[in-house]
Amino acid sequence: MGDWREAIRAARDARGWSRAQAAAKTGAGAASIETWEKGLRHPRRESLLRYCEGLGMAADARRPVLADAGYEPEPDEPVAELRQRRRIGLRPYADEMEAYRWSFLLLDDYNDIIAWNSVAEAVAELNFAEHFETLGERNVVWLAATPHFRDHLLNWMDLIGRQVSFWKMAHLSRPPDTETGEQGQGAAPLLQMMMALGNRFPGAFSDLLTLYQTIPAWREGWRNSHPVTWRVNDGTVLRFETVFRAWSEFDSLYAFDWHPADAETWRWVDQAMRTHEARSREHWERELPVRWNDALHAFRKRLGLSQAEFGARIGLSADGVYSLEKARRRPRRETIMTIVRSLQMDGPTTNFILEDLSMSPEPAWIARWMSGLDVAYHPNAAVFYLSAAELEEDAERLPWPLFVFDADCRLIGGNTYARRLDLIPLPPFHDSERGPHLLEIVTSEAFRMHVENWEEVVLALVPAPLKPFLNPTLPGTAGRAFEQAVASVRRTRKGMAAIRDLIAAWERREPRTVDARVVFELRWRHDDGSLLVFDGLVAGWNALDPYWVIDLHPANASTFEWFERQWGPAPPGAPPPWPAAAATSPRP
Repeated sequence: MGDWREAIRAARDARGWSRAQAAAKTGAGAASIETWEKGLRHPRRESLLRYCEGLGMAADARRPVLADAGYEPEPDEPVAELRQRRRIGLRPYADEMEAYRWSFLLLDDYNDIIAWNSVAEAVAELNFAEHFETLGERNVVWLAATPHFRDHLLNWMDLIGRQVSFWKMAHLSRPPDTETGEQGQGAAPLLQMMMALGNRFPGAFSDLLTLYQTIPAWREGWRNSHPVTWRVNDGTVLRFETVFRAWSEFDSLYAFDWHPADAETWRWVDQAMRTHEARSREHWERELPVRWNDALHAFRKRLGLSQAEFGARIGLSADGVYSLEKARRRPRRETIMTIVRSLQMDGPTTNFILEDLSMSPEPAWIARWMSGLDVAYHPNAAVFYLSAAELEEDAERLPWPLFVFDADCRLIGGNTYARRLDLIPLPPFHDSERGPHLLEIVTSEAFRMHVENWEEVVLALVPAPLKPFLNPTLPGTAGRAFEQAVASVRRTRKGMAAIRDLIAAWERREPRTVDARVVFELRWRHDDGSLLVFDGLVAGWNALDPYWVIDLHPANASTFEWFERQWGPAPPGAPPPWPAAAATSPRP
């Protein structure tokens, strides 16, 4: 007799119920209860869960019952909330990626490229899927070490040095775990990566070793952004500002955006995309695993493990692993999670396997940690909580306009580029004092007057689920800061009109969902009559701080040329064509 049968019988006995009484109270048949307890029949998951709930068993007591019966247990409440906010898989977002006018790469935990758009192929001048067939070959550092990328990436040492700097921060600079005292993982993972690259690309090893010995660890909490200078086959030199941003923290997926950094680069990209074949959804889906066993096989091969070695790490024989990879044996959830914890399976692979097996997805370590859950297999994560001075220092080194907000959507400040554009009044960075709420900004008369596509922008920045909270007569709360902002906006007739227009916009258009990546075009009519166009993106400042940012990247050549006319050519070493008066900090 299994433990789950004993558990439900013990729960019934604890209530003092006969089987007939339990049937009457729970809706299950008395005959069914008897066969369950005696092991003569196996209930369906829904029936067993409903019966346990009818017996008054708490969630903590129901989970082992479901697990012992071979079913997926109920998630912890924080995990259930995370699943509700998750971006649903990858396939629905192929069209979104392709719509970006800049080069876009989607990375997993290992920094392997798992998806990309046609602009990325045009810039790289190759088909990633044809030239690099496996995920391990699409690791961003591995790619950078190949002759093709070494020849085209003109600032190779600087860019790869930054990646080494991140490695050092991740593996050497983490504080010890407060409970176990465990330090960071040390230099071994870095040296293993460098040795693997050296075996394949001997010329890269000495450069990587030099960088490892000389580059300091990246500053904790600073944004992951790097300038790239790239020469295409016709000799044209392109310049980009690349930024790593969260794509799905639930799955531990990251966007690697390459934004053109001057007018000539935008002209080249626009011209290239007139002739480059767009990637269809069918092209993109062909590069994803077909079934769960294919994904499991690909993950083992990425680790370079034999079936016997892989099995030894997760408690299976080589034959057992073979049976899994041939789909002759269906794994239980516990088996998949053992692989995740023992071999640090990446989030996308984990959830592809789970969902293909009709199991619920599992939040990646970063999502679990941010929700206060224990992360035994990633113990050294740390909250940074940058001070206002540190935020300002980091903001000033980034060469595009940006606006920083706190967790309540109140404006903290912006960098010099944002201040010189005079889009919105900017308060000085301060640890406690804050500027206006985002809602107050986007509904202000000045913002509405200058933004030609106001409706598109406001729908991106203010999601439709907030609609009920714009009416103070309705019950509920969206947070005190938002309620105060609504009250402030409603004090004037123009504010009331802005609220009405916002509600009408929600009703006319299909608004974004809360879990969608916030990307929008901003068309700003300057006081001198010039139309400035930006690609706007909303992201967290870093993975763990309670700050977020609106980045505005110039979206065409004429916008860059406007800056150059306003402020003249950039000084040597500064990213063109931004103002020489901008304050800068040395990059790490």
